[in-house]
Amino acid sequence: DPKLPSDTAFLLSLTETEWLGRFRFKQRCALCHALQTNLSTDTLGPLLTQKNVVGREELVRRRIVEGSSRMPAFEYALDPATIDAIIAYLKKVEKVP
Repeated sequence: DPKLPSDTAFLLSLTETEWLGRFRFKQRCALCHALQTNLSTDTLGPLLTQKNVVGREELVRRRIVEGSSRMPAFEYALDPATIDAIIAYLKKVEKVP
């Protein structure tokens, strides 16, 4: 039984909710919170992984809903279940892809 590449194993480990969170994260958050190319490590917002989220779920949820001076609010763009799914996904992300 060959060992799966780590990214494949990670993707196979995701629940349906985490898959939704991954999709919505890529759709709504990745532009500012993920690396855009292999050539640059600059991002508009912090890179998000479980390190930023675990134990801070309510703070992250509030930031997504209310936004900040540098981040738009998603109160009307993302429903609570989708925000929960994004948080569930981020809690699984150990390192920046």
